[in-house]
Parts: sequence; C-alpha cells; structure tokens
Amino acid sequence: MKSFIIVFLSFITCYSQELTKTELLKNVKSFTLDTINYKIEGDGFEFLKQEINQNQYFLMGEYHNSSLVSKLTQSLFPYLKNANYNVWITEISPTSVKKLNSFLDSDDFTKKITDFNKKYGKNNSPIPFFSSQADYEMLLTSRKNNFELWGLDQHYFGGFQFVIDDTYNSLDAQTKAKYPTLIEDSKKQGDEGDKAFMKIFDLSKNKLAKKIKAEMLASASIYGDYSAGNYFENNTVRSTLMKTNFYNYYNDFTNKYKKDPKAFFKFGSNHMAKGVSPIGIMDLGDCINQMATLKNQKSLHVQLCYRYEKEKNEMIDRLNSGVYPVELLELYKEDNWIVLDLRPFHAKLYNLQLKKDAKIEFSKEMIECIKQFDILILSPEKVK
Repeated sequence: MKSFIIVFLSFITCYSQELTKTELLKNVKSFTLDTINYKIEGDGFEFLKQEINQNQYFLMGEYHNSSLVSKLTQSLFPYLKNANYNVWITEISPTSVKKLNSFLDSDDFTKKITDFNKKYGKNNSPIPFFSSQADYEMLLTSRKNNFELWGLDQHYFGGFQFVIDDTYNSLDAQTKAKYPTLIEDSKKQGDEGDKAFMKIFDLSKNKLAKKIKAEMLASASIYGDYSAGNYFENNTVRSTLMKTNFYNYYNDFTNKYKKDPKAFFKFGSNHMAKGVSPIGIMDLGDCINQMATLKNQKSLHVQLCYRYEKEKNEMIDRLNSGVYPVELLELYKEDNWIVLDLRPFHAKLYNLQLKKDAKIEFSKEMIECIKQFDILILSPEKVK
C-alpha cells in the first residue's frame, strides 16, 4: 500500500509539471571569441569542451557563408584534436574534397585556391563555403591539426565546369586532338551538350572517372527535381546521397585504421537535427544519432542561430521572424555567444505533451528545437 501511494504521488507531481521560460535561463552560459588570436573563453566554452570530449560525433549545424562561423570553427580545431577528433565532415561533394586537398598539398595554397575561385566563381562559388580568406585559414588550420576532410553532399552546379575541365585536360594529346571542341560542346543545351558531357568522362582513363561521372549525374538529377518543385523528393534523394557517402568514407576509414572515426560535422543546421528535420525528413543528423546509439556511442547536435541581419544597409531584427526561438534571441548580447542546453527539457517536453492540460510556455520554434537539437548557440554576428 505504501509503495502504491509513493507511485501515485510521483504521478501527481509529474502531472503538475510546467515548462516555463524561467527554467530555460538556468541552462544558459556564454563565451567570447577572440578572432585575432583565435581564443575562446567563458563558462559556455568550458561546458562545450566537456561535451566535445564525451561525444563521438559533434554535429555543428551552422548558418551558411559566415566568416565569423569559419573563425569559430578554426578556433575549435585544436580543442577537437586534443579530444581525439580526426575527421572533419563538410557539405560539399567528394570530388570537391579532392580538389581542396590538391590545393592543401601545394606549397602555394592561398594563391592556387584564390586563382581557382576567380576563374570558376564568376557566377557561383565552385566549392561552396570555401571562398573567403577566413575559409582558407580554417582549411589550413584543419590540415595543421591533421584532420581528414570528408565531403558528403551533391556536387554544386557552380563547380561542374572545373570537373569537366580537369577531366578533359587529363586526356592524352591524341584524344584531345581528335575531340578539340568537347568542352565547348558540353556547354550546349539539349542532347548535343549531354552527349559531349558523357563523352569527356567515357574517354578518360582515370579510374575515378566513372565514379565522378555518376556524382555529376546524380547532382544534376537532384537539381532537376528541385527546379521542378519536387522538394520532398529532392531533399530525400539528397539525404540518401549524404548517408551513402558517409558510409563509404566510414568503411574506408575503419578498414584502414581499425577504429571508428571521431568526427566533427560543419553542415547547414537543417541537416544536423535528430528525428524529423526542419525540412520534414529523416536527414543525415538522425542517421548519425541512430548509428551512435546502436554502437553505444554519443552524438551532440548543435544549432547555430543569429538575431540580426543586414539588408540593403538596414539592420533587421529577426526576433519574431519564426526562424529561431524567440526565447533564445531575447538573450542576445553584442560580444557574447550564448549557449543553451536543451537536453534537460527533452523528457519533460515529451511527457507534458501527452497531457491535455499541461502548461508549456515555450514558443513553437523552441518546442521544435528541443525535439531536434541538444544545444542552441546564439551568435553575436549581424549577418550580411
């Protein structure tokens, strides 16, 4: 009887639980980032270092094309190395990784990657997220800290031309003399352009040519689905490609080193969520979470957020935009990165959402973030 009373009282206590904004503040920390000396300080970073050490996979869901995020990443590499991380996983294609590695292997890295971006980046960056000085320094720091670079994504249209040029230029002189107009022909619309594109790869004696050709065709297919408005199909196919590429790299790594990689992901936050992602699919982040769970490992899922954005020389406050939780954005500080641990709310939210009269003060965006991520980090950046 006594045991029943204890269980009953516990049930009543649980039933009367609330989730309030005040509870969130108990889990807030912060850190500062010195972008000159690349030093991170504060209780928020001490907390993150502990988490970095305890997890096999650290998934940093970023907002794209930010020099400040690249500087944060560069600052993290020495700490990640000390925690035995050895792989950096990015949102570019395997072929783009090979190109970046060729620059890193050069004695004149900065000039080569700068000239490459000037040549092929007139309309779109040939290798997204690696086009600024901050990106170059981030890449160099990763190499200095002995990180192996992996690329899991489709190949972007902005980079198709450098792959075509590289493949054609690798042909022997006799073949190039026989087909002198193949590159120009491959740029044409319709069947003529498609046939020239295929022929460039079919003529190549490079053992990777067939694989690269398949990568290009898959990427073109994904873009075609997207332009046709087939967003679910596009995102699902793209996610499957990311997972396939991950397992290819993973198998190569484990076969070579006889151990699992300890990996840092720098990806768009839409792809790094657990469960159903912000774009409504079971994306790469959920795949990594499931794999870590099955292997008795841990993955940490982090979303980077921002509050202010510059548009046409005007500063826009995104507080109520519905993109990120207002509860987080309200904590904005000019020079501080705000760190909010969501994990204490995972079970509470789940339990309270089963109760019709539960009191949950959180915004819809905060509720979704609690389901999808472990930690939110608010950047002080005013995004351009």
